[in-house]
Amino acid sequence: MSYLHTIIKSIAGLVVMAAASNAFGQSVPSAAEIATLPQWAQKMYSPHPNVFEVDSLFRLYFKNNPFVKSYHTQYYKRWRRKYEHYINEDGFIVQPDDSAERSSMQQYLATIHTGRASNWSPVGSILVRSELGMQGHSQSNIYCIDQSKSHPNILFCGTEPGEIYKSTNGGMLWQCVSEPYQFGNAGAQNWGSGVSAISIHPVNPNIVFAAGNGGVFRTLNGGATWSHVLVQNDFEPNELLVHPANPLLVFAAANKGLYRSSDGGDTWSLLFGQKSYDIKCNTANSAVMYLVKNSPSLKKCEFFISTDTGATWALQSNGWYHSTDPDRTDGGARIAVTPANPNRIYAYLIGESKANDYGFIGVYRSDDGGQSWTLPNGPAGGPYTQSHPNLAYGSPSWTYHQGFYNCAIMASETDPDKILVGGLSLWRSDDGAHTFLPVAGYNNGPLQMHVDMQDFRSSGGHYWITTDGGIYFSTDFFNTQPEFRTQGIRASDYWGFGSGWNEDVLVGGLYHNGNLAYHENYGAGTFLSLGGGEAATGYVNPGKNRYTYFSDLGGVILPANITLPLAYFSVGKFPNESYIAAESGEMEFHPHCYNTAFVSSENQLWRTDDGGSAFTLIHTFGNQPLNHIKYIEICSSNPQVMYVTQQPASGSAGTLWKTTDGGQNWSTVSIPPGNSRWMLISINPVNPDELWLAYPNGSNATKFLKPTTEEPHGLTLLPKP
Repeated sequence: MSYLHTIIKSIAGLVVMAAASNAFGQSVPSAAEIATLPQWAQKMYSPHPNVFEVDSLFRLYFKNNPFVKSYHTQYYKRWRRKYEHYINEDGFIVQPDDSAERSSMQQYLATIHTGRASNWSPVGSILVRSELGMQGHSQSNIYCIDQSKSHPNILFCGTEPGEIYKSTNGGMLWQCVSEPYQFGNAGAQNWGSGVSAISIHPVNPNIVFAAGNGGVFRTLNGGATWSHVLVQNDFEPNELLVHPANPLLVFAAANKGLYRSSDGGDTWSLLFGQKSYDIKCNTANSAVMYLVKNSPSLKKCEFFISTDTGATWALQSNGWYHSTDPDRTDGGARIAVTPANPNRIYAYLIGESKANDYGFIGVYRSDDGGQSWTLPNGPAGGPYTQSHPNLAYGSPSWTYHQGFYNCAIMASETDPDKILVGGLSLWRSDDGAHTFLPVAGYNNGPLQMHVDMQDFRSSGGHYWITTDGGIYFSTDFFNTQPEFRTQGIRASDYWGFGSGWNEDVLVGGLYHNGNLAYHENYGAGTFLSLGGGEAATGYVNPGKNRYTYFSDLGGVILPANITLPLAYFSVGKFPNESYIAAESGEMEFHPHCYNTAFVSSENQLWRTDDGGSAFTLIHTFGNQPLNHIKYIEICSSNPQVMYVTQQPASGSAGTLWKTTDGGQNWSTVSIPPGNSRWMLISINPVNPDELWLAYPNGSNATKFLKPTTEEPHGLTLLPKP
């Protein structure tokens, strides 16, 4: 691994630290369901889990069982990422209080700003194409979107990595308007997560509110600058609403409660302390407002009405969902209203009404402004059938869904009987929620759209849907193929990364979006979608740069021109990979021969001499397969000298190994104390005894380490920068 690769990997880790954590969007299952789960999941859902123990049990379980994506593996992924930087050396989650958290983040951002000596610019993906140069649908996960009512060409959207983008031409092209405030310029802010809620002032499109886990932010100048107007940690926002008739009223519905501002966002009051999922205004009388929120005691979602612009609220339960089953869970809800009939309201409820439900309760309907409710397509929850489909999961053969993370509903502005409902896939009803038909996604609907629905919005005959893949626009309520309007949004969330040397090639495995590849012939910012899952993968042959490697695809030969087809070749083994920062293995090529490469597999190191087709075992490090080998370094001037890092299945003490005979014999290298569970290494290409080491999760005093001449086989502390 070169200095450049180490720098890029380190920067990727810092970006993750800046983003801090993503909102879950998934609730804890019932106690009865948890009791049936594998031990790793039971430990994860326990009140005070040890992360190292959960990690070890997770590895052990999927060593002995085929990996099947489920609600719980997705929860693990988001849970692990959320608390990644709050794990102490004993493996427990320790979060600082709000003031300490904010102080630490501001110091971090200021350090980046004052210490940055070089300029970096984004290279993409800015436009994604599928094979043969066709339009791609796997670019960026867009959490939220809003269109200006007064200036329809102006839109804002929020992304999973924590950026805000603005379009001034109806979504045809987007520009980031949050980067200086995310990455440490003067007056820096941090969203605390992905940006999951956004709302534009109804008259002045320069005034915009956006929210992440750090609270609510506001711009008064169209995104040129942002201020932090509601400071909250673990806010987990679900909806923002600037009141259409009185823009001084602003509402924030979040897992931390329902907040209301009556002075345009300067000050806020807490109306409810329970999880609040969605808030909408009646389309004819905006003084009438609707709210869905959690009842912790009843373990269900409830519906409230306000007739005084949100100052007071009254519970409405006539015909509303009700369950007393001990295994019920509340997964959340979304509301849809329509100007075609101001008294028509839809509420899409998710969760479990009883044991053996799988994430979907029902779409409830009111024809009298929320005073009473019916369930046109019953019963509440399962059993699910072709005529009573589960709108949350992807296929009748699955039990997998993603809870509130994929929960959206929208009604037609011209026909109150037409609605669109989004879970993993997109569904439609043309008869007021009595029956549902597939539209796109895993359900084999007629339209081509990315799966995992995020946010649905309508305004003036314009309909918008955001997904894990990007933004879709329609003027006919998605009756025909929509336009994919994501150009300019370079918010792809990379798990893995690889680059070429002789040709300009970039590859990587993405969260949600499979694998993308760039070649210098494709055009600036244009990437090719290769397909695949969500692997932390992507490697490039340093001699034949269009030969690339992906654990979920195998070997892929990139076309020299994006309009040409892909070609494939077989690969016998791939390294240990992880979507946790600084925890992946490598495909490390020999500096003198590009057909020779080394990969890790559990606690073993393997070598190929034919470009990846066949592998030979070089060494087994200890007798514990779950103690994974991660990073590999080979000295260019003396390839007999190699280093590898080994991560324990549990605990914070990692191991650094060295060989001086090309891998026949290995010895441990003395390393300084600190949290060495995660290590990054980089070797001086002309001096095999000079190795640089970083502890990404170490304390500030033990993050960066350097070699010394006094201890050629050891390392000492490098002063904190």
